[in-house]
Amino acid sequence: MKLLVNKPVFLRSWQLAERNVGSRSALTVLTGVRCVAEEDRVTLQATDLKTSITCRAEGVDIEKSGQSVFPVRVVGELFKKAPADIFTIEVMGGKAQIVCGEKNRYTFTTYPAEEFPKLPASDGASFFFESTAGDLRRLIEEGTFAGSPGEEFPQYLSAGLFQVKEKTVRVVSTDGRRLSLSRAPVERQRSDEQALLPLAGVKELMRVLVAQ
Repeated sequence: MKLLVNKPVFLRSWQLAERNVGSRSALTVLTGVRCVAEEDRVTLQATDLKTSITCRAEGVDIEKSGQSVFPVRVVGELFKKAPADIFTIEVMGGKAQIVCGEKNRYTFTTYPAEEFPKLPASDGASFFFESTAGDLRRLIEEGTFAGSPGEEFPQYLSAGLFQVKEKTVRVVSTDGRRLSLSRAPVERQRSDEQALLPLAGVKELMRVLVAQ
């Protein structure tokens, strides 16, 4: 795999992915971001086995396709501190090299892409509701405010309840002492339903919406 990277543009995609890396995981491969270069796109994947993200990397041209897992602790700093805005990444035989200009070269070890877990896909998921990005961002920000950020028991303390009824969506959360509620109209819904969603994943969705 060989990539030509525009650093300022690429870093926005990289930082989106690296926030979901399992930094404390006992599985080494989960402490990295899987980079897949195929056809005309580069895809970044990361997971801590609770929250997963797959995003398209911007600012990258593919010179040679392939895939590898880049260790975040090492590579993230190299990407950010690279002295040039344009650099190349070449991966071969479990080793990768970043080349910036004629004098700057950085070599690091990668993880095998085949050891990276298969991430869940939404292809077979059932439809919940349709909303504008602005309304969904506000719902999450206001409705999950009172939830506990830790992994509490009972589980509703670290989750947000999404309720869809009569073309209105409500988001409710509580930490046992306070409660937050937000509501908004929906563009489309399948039926009156509700789901309890973990705050970690919901908060990450809000960050994605804010970045758009």
